Formats: sequence, C-alpha cells, structure tokens
Amino acid sequence: MFISSTRQGRSALAPLLLACVLTSGSALAQAPHSALRLEFVQPTGTVSATASISVSIRLTNTDATQAFSFSPTTGVAGLPSSSLPTSAWAWNPSTSTYEAVAFDRVTGFDIGVSYACSSTFSKPDCQQGPYAFTFGDTGLGGGFVLGAGQSYQYDYGVLSPLGVTPAGTYSIFSAPLVLKVLGFSADNQPLTALYELSNTCQASTADCLASGLVFSRTVSAVPEPTNAALFGLGLAAVLAVRRRPR
Repeated sequence: MFISSTRQGRSALAPLLLACVLTSGSALAQAPHSALRLEFVQPTGTVSATASISVSIRLTNTDATQAFSFSPTTGVAGLPSSSLPTSAWAWNPSTSTYEAVAFDRVTGFDIGVSYACSSTFSKPDCQQGPYAFTFGDTGLGGGFVLGAGQSYQYDYGVLSPLGVTPAGTYSIFSAPLVLKVLGFSADNQPLTALYELSNTCQASTADCLASGLVFSRTVSAVPEPTNAALFGLGLAAVLAVRRRPR
C-alpha cells in the first residue's frame, strides 16, 4: 500500500478551495468519523487503450446535525486518544525487516489517501498492472470543517498507461481516507501510523462490486486493420512495384 500526504502542491490554496464547499467551524458538536462517506465520482466509463484516467472522490458528512472537523495540531475533533494507534511500523536496518515501534510522543496529524494492491489498474506492491498511479492533492491536510450533510470533491490521482493497455475492465476497490498520526519513539526515531477514517469499499470485494461501489474503466481494444484496408495496402504495393523503372 502506498500512502500520500495531502500537504503538497495545492495545500497553500486549501483555504480558498474549501471556502466554496465547507462551513466555518461553528458547530458545537462533532460528527463521528463513521458519518464520513467516500464515493467515486463517475465510477464507470470506457476509455481508449492509450488514455490517462483521472480519479475523483466525493467526501460526504452524512450526519445531518453536526459538522466534522480536522486540525493538523489536534487531529479529528472528538476522536478519543484511546482510538489512536500506539505504535507504528518502522524499518530496522539491522534485521532488514519492519518492526512495530511504540510512540513516545505524538507531535501532529495529517490527512492522507492510499492506493493499494486491490487495484487491478496497477499493483505497485505486486509489480503488476498496465498503469502507473500518481497521487493527486486532496487539499484537506491544512485542516478543514465539513458541515452537516455537506460534500467535498477531491482529486484522488491519475492512472497513466504504460504503453498500450490490453482490452478489458480494470477496477479500484479500496481508496481509503486515513488519519496520519505523527510522532517519535523513545530514541527519537520519527514515526507515522495510520488510522482509517473512511473507505470507498467497506464490505467484501464481491459486495462492493454488486453495489457499484468500485471505480472501473473498460478499455476498448485497439482496432485492427479491416480486410479492405489490408487489400488496399497490398494493391498499392503491387502498383509501386509495377511502376518502378527498369
């Protein structure tokens, strides 16, 4: 699984972008993160074998009475500290393995998205798939308040073909929105742990497919030359030979 931080590219523009769709932080109560719903924008479609594919996601606060808020200094409002991860996976060069390392202190938070091996477009962890994936910028990492019942659309990423894509249907099943917990271990090793806030597919893959909760694109086959076109090419070659000076 690859994780993308949202503090990149357009993050400096986040207040301007969010002002159009998000309310001010005036709510007295906090909607639970279970009220957050993620859904793909334009979940199905047909593309050519050489076209790049943009993926957008809509984030909705389904709680009709309370806003949902996030701050890079305090995290998700109302989320109890007991829910946060107490350790993170860190690389140990001595053993050449990842090991769970306990947090000594938490210093901040971020909002990120991930791209996992469940995608059949491209499986970066599995070294498979005909597409390369590039993360977009959600514009959420600087802090936000999503009002009761409101939605916000963000760029999840772009899928770029690695050559001519074989015909078929490709899908993304899981595109979670995650809270990134940042801190240090007792020996001052920087740590990052993840807490899933919501996901596009929160059931089994089969149930998500049945419910239309996946992002898929059908890649059309590259058209083959018709018999008439082949005959025309052959005839042109014969005429060229006959007209060649002796």
